[in-house]
Amino acid sequence: MTVVFTLLFFAALIGIFRPYKFIPQSKRWHYGLASFLLFLGIGITAPTVEQPETAAATSTFATTTAPGSGQAEAKAEPVVPSKWMYDRSRDEMRGGERRYATLQSENSIDFDFPYGEQPGVITVRQDPEHGLDVMFSLPSGQILCHSFVNSYINAKFDDGPIRRFNCTDSSDGSSEVAFMTDPRTFLAALKKAERTVIEAEFFQAGRQQYVFDTRNLEWE
Repeated sequence: MTVVFTLLFFAALIGIFRPYKFIPQSKRWHYGLASFLLFLGIGITAPTVEQPETAAATSTFATTTAPGSGQAEAKAEPVVPSKWMYDRSRDEMRGGERRYATLQSENSIDFDFPYGEQPGVITVRQDPEHGLDVMFSLPSGQILCHSFVNSYINAKFDDGPIRRFNCTDSSDGSSEVAFMTDPRTFLAALKKAERTVIEAEFFQAGRQQYVFDTRNLEWE
């Protein structure tokens, strides 16, 4: 049908410029009106062409079906900030560098006068003269770890078993600090643990426990 309307349209269009003599009393406007009506007929009878999907719809489909996107992708675990404090100092005599990593306990213990409430402290030290040391200390107090007796400190790393570490006092006799006699073993466990509990014996206070958040220790 569209083809018929098209042929008649062109015939009427020619008649506008040169009216056919075999149609009596035909005027140019007759052919113009016929051309307009035939043009409408072509538009009405023309087949409908299906439009392709829009770019927006295609993009939406690709987004919803792409593997590993949207809710299917696992959420990243939040990074917990480390509570360790780091410091360095230079040994001018030996030409080396001392490195420190220090961590304060989550809890404090109230000791008798004159010490009062005291937090616990873990210190990892690398020294040009003494090498590696791991120390447990208080700002002020008396930890019962001595070189002349079999003194020890208990430690629990995460949900692991209770482990016993021998300890000794400092060379200057300070009572507020205890040195682990096997610092490398203690440090290896410390680097893996998120929570560490240390139990030590104190003068006239028995055994007390300190809890540490030991996550993310950076030490080579």
